[in-house]
Amino acid sequence: GKPAAQAQAAAQAEALGLLELQAKCGAPLDALLAQRVRARGLGPEERSSVAALLEGVSRRQGRIDARLRAAGVTPAPRSRLLASLRLSDGGAGDGGDCGVGLPEQTTAAERRWLSSLSPPLEGAEMDAASRLECPSWAWERFRAAYGDGVDAELRALQLDAPLDLRVNTLKATRHEALTAIRSAGFAAERTPYSPVGIRLPSRAVALGAIPGLREGVVDPQDEGSQLVALLLGAKPGEHVVDYCAGAGGKTLALAAQMRNKGRLVAMDVDHARLERGAPRRKKAGVDNVQTHVIEQGKDKWLKRRKRTFDRVLVDAPCSGVGAWRRNPDARWLRRTRPIEELLPVQADV
Repeated sequence: GKPAAQAQAAAQAEALGLLELQAKCGAPLDALLAQRVRARGLGPEERSSVAALLEGVSRRQGRIDARLRAAGVTPAPRSRLLASLRLSDGGAGDGGDCGVGLPEQTTAAERRWLSSLSPPLEGAEMDAASRLECPSWAWERFRAAYGDGVDAELRALQLDAPLDLRVNTLKATRHEALTAIRSAGFAAERTPYSPVGIRLPSRAVALGAIPGLREGVVDPQDEGSQLVALLLGAKPGEHVVDYCAGAGGKTLALAAQMRNKGRLVAMDVDHARLERGAPRRKKAGVDNVQTHVIEQGKDKWLKRRKRTFDRVLVDAPCSGVGAWRRNPDARWLRRTRPIEELLPVQADV
């Protein structure tokens, strides 16, 4: 019907605007979408439609770009979005009768090259890096690291990430939190390895609707990060440091392990990032944390406290490859420094 078509056209226009904005400023799509939702007052359905369109482009950009180049078209935000819609299952020739129809305002030239594209997205003639959604800067390193296993590793990174939550054991048990989340109609399971984790199969949910999230009973955190914090084995009463704390997800996990007892110091070189952790700590009921901004060069505060801590967690700056499943556009943004530049930073940390 017309309202559905109008909503679809509006979502496509929003998605195109965000892809073009990202091309100019290089910010992550999830951050740009969150800003747009606030600025335009988009409802959950509108947000979900726009997010799905962005995901369709960013999670398949390597393959979409390969198909565009093969058709003699320059990859750009608009051509990528059009090709993504065309190459989705059921993409119709003119977009007229398909659920993910093409925008009406396509030019004659666009309609010509779009008509030459047909599903499936992948073809045998496609180069391996494009097929596996691996940016050129990372391809040779992946091949060297994994050899014959490179296909399996990169295919795994193409999959959509689930939404993992860490249960704040200062406020509830996992059983209590899981029961509340399931009672609200969410498909939720225990994480396979973390004893304090809950997994929702899809990230496409309104976080505010998850029971316990606003109250600090659960906090979004990948299971891998939960395990890193648990492996530190912090105990109540100890002196513990979270050395590259950022906004403090692992700090909260450590505080819960310590049962709010002892001293936990959250450190980072970025004062603003540490400040962003304060409301999260308050919401979680955490009060055994102090913060310290690390001074570049020689930090006298740190030097005076040498060998005074029981445990130190170091989450050093890295390539960010582990976040590709959660933020597929990150692989194309290249926001992290090359590994050659990161190695001395890691050694210094």
